[in-house]
Amino acid sequence: MIDAPFRKYGFIADELVDVFPQCVSGEPGKIIDGNPDYMMVDETNLISILTQCLKDNTQEIKELKLKLNLIMEKLNM
Repeated sequence: MIDAPFRKYGFIADELVDVFPQCVSGEPGKIIDGNPDYMMVDETNLISILTQCLKDNTQEIKELKLKLNLIMEKLNM
């Protein structure tokens, strides 16, 4: 990956709407006042959702590590 100062990262609304529809506004194909209603990502709303996902995954990793350690102890008996 090329790291350049002008490179930006983001989300594609069309892909995100299937996973987190509450973070996407607009409807594909809809016309408002003669203009297309583009889909847009509400990144501010997405922050809290992704933060909770990170917390959940971190907790799951801790639990899995504990289980692995218990298994490893039993194998070394």
